[in-house]
Amino acid sequence: MSTRFHVGNCAPQCYACNVGMSGMQYEYGKRLDARYGKGMADEIVSLSKVITKFTADELLEKIHETEDHVQFLRKSKNIWD
Repeated sequence: MSTRFHVGNCAPQCYACNVGMSGMQYEYGKRLDARYGKGMADEIVSLSKVITKFTADELLEKIHETEDHVQFLRKSKNIWD
C-alpha cells in the first residue's frame, strides 16, 4: 500500500505486459530511472517495504487529488469524455 499512490509507481501497461509478463518489472525499473532519475526504482522498492495503513480520510483525500490531477491532464491535453 505504501507505493500504491506514488506518482512514480503509476503507469499504464497493456494486459500482456502487466499480467502475462508479471509487469516486466526489470524493464519498468529501468524506465523509472530514465524518467525520474537514477535511483527512483530502488527508492520505490525501499518504500514498498514500509508498512502503511491509510485512514478513510487519507484515502478520500488521495481520491480527490487523483480526480483533480486527471481533470488537469484532460484540460491541458484537450481530452474530454
